[in-house]
Amino acid sequence: MSCLFRFLGLIAFINARLSLVRVNFVPLNLVLMAGLAGLAFISAVEVQDSATAGGREGRGSLSSAISGGAGKYVAIEGVLHPESSYELEMKSVGEITKIIRVWAPLVDRQRRGAVFVELKDPAGQGLAPHR
Repeated sequence: MSCLFRFLGLIAFINARLSLVRVNFVPLNLVLMAGLAGLAFISAVEVQDSATAGGREGRGSLSSAISGGAGKYVAIEGVLHPESSYELEMKSVGEITKIIRVWAPLVDRQRRGAVFVELKDPAGQGLAPHR
């Protein structure tokens, strides 16, 4: 308990010293408290978003993912066709072109639908360079 009172005494001393310093006629302790309150509000919003977004993963059909898939993750079964992919590439240097992002179609033949999915680069070094 003694450590708590010493810590609160230190906070009171700092608060008293900051109240003497003014920036544009505003005491610096008020600016510090407003900044800490703003950070606490932003943190609370982020915690609330992450708490409400969790657990929305589910299995579904391709049509349900396209129609209502915004803001949630779904698991879809289908055949991936990387040979028909769409590639976003950086400017080529000489004859070598570095690929930044790749989207490949995921085809569901039973339901006659397809959706483009982004392929991630596991190495983080850029996807396969082309000549």
